[in-house]
Amino acid sequence: MRNLVKTTSVTMTPGTALTTRARLKGTDGALLSNVTAMLMQIFADDDPETPIPLSDGGATGVVAATSLVTGTLSVAGGWTGDSTGYNFEHTFDTGTFLKGGKNYRMEYKITTSDAGILYLLINITVRQVSNL
Repeated sequence: MRNLVKTTSVTMTPGTALTTRARLKGTDGALLSNVTAMLMQIFADDDPETPIPLSDGGATGVVAATSLVTGTLSVAGGWTGDSTGYNFEHTFDTGTFLKGGKNYRMEYKITTSDAGILYLLINITVRQVSNL
């Protein structure tokens, strides 16, 4: 069973980095703690079950540091969600992996020792860029 933490949508330019910020809470509503593992994968809309390769070596997932989730909230670094802040931030250089004119789903699988497995989903639209 998937415990959904948050779903959001972004539009970006191909070849740029994507910074994800979120306020992550456990099933009890408290700030998420006790993160034991985190995996980020990206899926293309035309094949939503198979993660796309995110490196020249073909790796389909990026293991993110559990320290990306903190026990304190911050409003620094461009947070515009509200005045409360975020406790998770991760920047991923999409490089050549995401193509213009396509849609993707970025999925963070967050494993905790107290709330089980939680998911953060980001729907990504990559702008089509002219070759002029």
